[in-house]
Amino acid sequence: MNNAKKNNQPQSATPSPLERELGRGARFGGAFLFFLLLGILFSAVYKNSPNRAVNLERFQVVLSEKEAEAVNTLQNLREILQNEPVNALINYPFLNRGISYYVIENDELLFWSDNQLDISELDMHEFYRSHFVHLPNAYAVIIAREYENVHFVALITIKYDYPYENDKLINRFAQGFDMDRRIGISATHPYTKDAFPVRCLNGHYLFSLVKPETPIFNEFWSRLASIFYGLAFLLFFIMYARFPLFIGRKSINLKTFSMLFFGAGGALAVLLYFNIPEVFLANELFSPFDYSSNVFLSSIAHLTIATAFVFSSAYLFFFFVKTEKLSMKAHIALLALYPLYFIVLVLRVAQFGFRFYHSA
Repeated sequence: MNNAKKNNQPQSATPSPLERELGRGARFGGAFLFFLLLGILFSAVYKNSPNRAVNLERFQVVLSEKEAEAVNTLQNLREILQNEPVNALINYPFLNRGISYYVIENDELLFWSDNQLDISELDMHEFYRSHFVHLPNAYAVIIAREYENVHFVALITIKYDYPYENDKLINRFAQGFDMDRRIGISATHPYTKDAFPVRCLNGHYLFSLVKPETPIFNEFWSRLASIFYGLAFLLFFIMYARFPLFIGRKSINLKTFSMLFFGAGGALAVLLYFNIPEVFLANELFSPFDYSSNVFLSSIAHLTIATAFVFSSAYLFFFFVKTEKLSMKAHIALLALYPLYFIVLVLRVAQFGFRFYHSA
C-alpha cells in the first residue's frame, strides 16, 4: 500500500545537460543585451559630455565659499592687529586653499602670507577694491576690506597662468575648482555663446569661463562604456563558441559552421572597419602607438577582437562540427588556417619593428 502511494507521487524531472545549456544560453543572452545597452547608454553620455564641461553652478558655489572664507580670515587678521604687532601674523594658521593675504598701510605692503602670486605689476591702489585681476602668473579675485586706514586684502587664485609650463608650473585651476585646464578665462566677453559669466557674492560680474574650440570629453564615461562593451564582446564570443549547445544540439555540420563563421566574421569585419562602437575601439586605452596597424586592425582592441574570433571559431569547429565525411586534404587545409593567421600576424609585427628601427 505504501509502495503504491510512493509510485503515484509525481517525481521532479532532472534537466538534461542540453536543457541546462539552453537555460545557460538564455542567461548569457540576457546578460549580453544588458551589457550592450549599458555600453550604448554610457557612450551617449560620453558624446554629450562636452555640453557639461563647464559646471557653472558648482564653480560658483566653490568661489562663494572661498569668498566667505577670505572675509572671515581678514576679520581675524584685523582682530589680531588690534592687540599685536604685524609680525604676529606670521604665526597665523592660513589654510592652503589657494588664497593669499596682504596687509597694506599708507600704500606700503606690511605683510603677505606667501609668494605664490606675482603682484609686481599690480598698482597699489588696485588692492583697495574688490574685483577680478589678471596677474603675470594667475587669474585672481581681490577681496578688500579697510579698517582704520589699514587695508586687509585677500587674493583668491582662480587659475594659474604661467608664461611657460613644466612639471611644476602647470596652468591649471586652483584647488577646489574641479575644472578642466583647457577651459579659458575672459573678462571681456560675458555673454557670448560659449562663455559662462561668474559673479561675486554681491552679484557683480567678475569674469567668464570660456569653453575651448576643441570639445572637452569626460573620459570617465568612455572608460565605463568600454568596460561594458568589452563584457558584451566577451559574452558574444562565449555564445558563438558554444552555439550548438545554446540551441539544444550536440553538434552542427560544416555547412552550418560555414554560414555561422562567415556571418559572424563579416559582421565583426564591418564593425572593425567602421570603428563600431567607436568609444570602445578608438579608446585611448587601446592606442596603436606600439602596434602595427591597418584599416581593420587599427588598435589593440581591434586585434584582440579579431584574435578572440579566431580562437572561438577554432573551439566551435574542433568540438562541435562533424568532419567525418571530409577528406584528409580538407582536414589538413582547415587545420592550416589557424597557424596561417598567426604567421601573418607575426609578419605584420616584424614589418612594423623593421620600419620603427629604420625610422629611429
